Amino acid sequence: MARQHDNTPPLPQNIEAERCVLGSILLDETKLDLVHLNATDFFQDSHRRIFSALLKMRSQTKPIDLVTVCEFLGSQNATEAAGGVAYLSKLIDGIPSISNVAQYAEIVKEKSRLRHIITHAAAMQRAAFDPSADPNTIEKLLQTDGIEQIHSNGNGRPHLKSYFLDEFLREQFPVPEHLVAGVIPRGGTVLIVALPHRMKSWFTTSLALACTRAGEVLGKLNVIRPVRTLLMQMEDFPGELQYRVNQLAITPQFQDADPKALKIVPRCQFNLPDEQWYQELLREVTELNADVVVLDVVRRIFRGDINSPKDTAAFLEAVDRLRDATGCAVVLVHHENKKGEELMTASAGSYTLPS
Repeated sequence: MARQHDNTPPLPQNIEAERCVLGSILLDETKLDLVHLNATDFFQDSHRRIFSALLKMRSQTKPIDLVTVCEFLGSQNATEAAGGVAYLSKLIDGIPSISNVAQYAEIVKEKSRLRHIITHAAAMQRAAFDPSADPNTIEKLLQTDGIEQIHSNGNGRPHLKSYFLDEFLREQFPVPEHLVAGVIPRGGTVLIVALPHRMKSWFTTSLALACTRAGEVLGKLNVIRPVRTLLMQMEDFPGELQYRVNQLAITPQFQDADPKALKIVPRCQFNLPDEQWYQELLREVTELNADVVVLDVVRRIFRGDINSPKDTAAFLEAVDRLRDATGCAVVLVHHENKKGEELMTASAGSYTLPS
């Protein structure tokens, strides 16, 4: 008898319920008042973008129907990312009953919660395997999210998925997607480390501008398709940042940058591990439907002790939480201060963050 293998189950989702929620609102905008969801509760990326547009339109007191939503998405250059006009038109077809929108939304929320439990459990598992892991910190994070027991399958016993070599080579695994080929993977984390005054912020600002258009940028980087970027530029004062952007914008390679694909947050008292600041960032990322968030520079994004494994773990957990909630890639910019040291021990006196 041939050996059987269970396939890894897909993440919990109900695309039809998501479609019914969106279609109900397009048919009757008052139904939005009955839906208690965030854009990140939707599994399908196009649905996240559509719902984010609905929320933004509501906040601007714009009327909501199929025509106005298509127009709004078009003004944001987001129509194709939201599935296109034809797909939006299909959302209002075949809905069993728009009066059941609250029930449809409840299904979407339940699936979102289950996905969160799965991703959070995976993050906690990675943290627990870290040789420097602090069990008290990890248990506190588990309790904070209300996850007291983690089971990998229905009977609570761990289950490994294994392959013989020939089976592994035949398996159809998803191909990793890159926003910028070889540099920024979709949903990944990138760390840029260099000494102060080595043009890191010039590079990240240039990259954010260049990525608003597809094609070759900065000499040799390949942008697969236009990238929406939220640039948290905290290193320099706003006037200095504005000067830098103006200097770049007048050069030929940045003159066709799409201004609606890049949002800039100038220097402020931001602190990512703080829940209120995290929620503010989450709101900005969701409203922009950002593909990339650039955090420049870490010492002004994170107010804790960068040499403390506990504080650094809290910061990195917030980064993972943002990435898992929105699907965005995160670019961290970090100072390397100790000259003559190895990279792993040089970054602002901290071996914890770069490691």
